This record gives sequence, C-alpha cells and structure tokens, in this order.
Amino acid sequence: MRIGDRHHSFSSGRDRKESDRQRTFRSTYRVGDLVLGTLVDYQTDSMAWVQIDELRVLAQLTRKYSPGSQIGLVVTALHPDIILREARDQDRKRPQGLHLIV
Repeated sequence: MRIGDRHHSFSSGRDRKESDRQRTFRSTYRVGDLVLGTLVDYQTDSMAWVQIDELRVLAQLTRKYSPGSQIGLVVTALHPDIILREARDQDRKRPQGLHLIV
C-alpha cells in the first residue's frame, strides 16, 4: 500500500513534492512499526480505504474484512514512497519498541 491522495497514488520522482499527509506520516512512524487502521470501505475486491489516525490510505488486502474492522499494518518503507503491508501473525508477536496504535 502506498500513501497517496484520494484519487492518485504518489510515485517516486524528482518533481514530486512531499504532501502534508506524507510529512505527518513520516514524522510519526518508523520502518517496522506496527499500526492499526480501520477499514472504511472497499474500492474493489482487493483494494480498500483504511483510516490510520487522520490519514485515509488505499490498501491492497489479501483477506476480506468487514467495514469497521481493525487491520494490522507494518511500515516497510518511508522513502521514496511510504509502503505498508498487511501484518502477519509473527509481526504481531514480535517485540519492538513503541507500537503506535490508532
């Protein structure tokens, strides 16, 4: 999943400016952080809008969830793009420092 605006995802490029959403996310989370989001609605069978804090992101999901479900996501990259993946069971059991939970 890449953080973008509601209609476009941000791809890497020299002419791209960092949005407020990207800046906020990068200052709040670190690679490896486990975050919880709430499923808002599906856009397609495998793509859904997920709310994390005040950020709404488009996520590709491998499992089916009901709207309102809490979904664990792991931050896998912050630069050049912000990339999150659906958390696996071992991610949830792995001890880390501070986990930011919505």
